[in-house]
Amino acid sequence: ASNEINDIFYSKNNILEIDDLKKNNFEIILFDMSHINKTFNHHALENIDGIIGGDILKEFKAVINYDKKNIKLKF
Repeated sequence: ASNEINDIFYSKNNILEIDDLKKNNFEIILFDMSHINKTFNHHALENIDGIIGGDILKEFKAVINYDKKNIKLKF
């Protein structure tokens, strides 16, 4: 994503919960996104908290509605 990412941390055996969705043994990659948000702020864009990986979008058959700005997951 960027050559400014110095430290990357891997975590396993997490629980992902979004509303009624619950996924056990969830693996995540963690890294500092402050340099990305600094660029976003420079362009008057909102900060981002994280990135949802394609594996989650595919597993839960995500439907993204860009006009309504929402994502529906099927589980």
